[in-house]
Amino acid sequence: MTDNLTLREIDVTWLMAEGLSNKLIADKLDLSEHTVKFHVNNICRKLGTRSRTRAAVAFVLSQGDVARARLSMLPPSSCVVAGECRPS
Repeated sequence: MTDNLTLREIDVTWLMAEGLSNKLIADKLDLSEHTVKFHVNNICRKLGTRSRTRAAVAFVLSQGDVARARLSMLPPSSCVVAGECRPS
């Protein structure tokens, strides 16, 4: 399922999973917000979801231990896709 994502779409999906908005993703990857929206739409289509949240969850679940390790490195104030926010 996630094999069809391009490297850029994988970058965008990780940032979605970290809770970043399209604007913040655009800033971080030096893209326009329009380009990020385009990538998000492609990601949702390829993963068969209707929302960015479901796409991020599907992606993270498909990554197993890699996702757990990567998301555990987030700063304490970050929210993760599972809807669990760690207090600051």
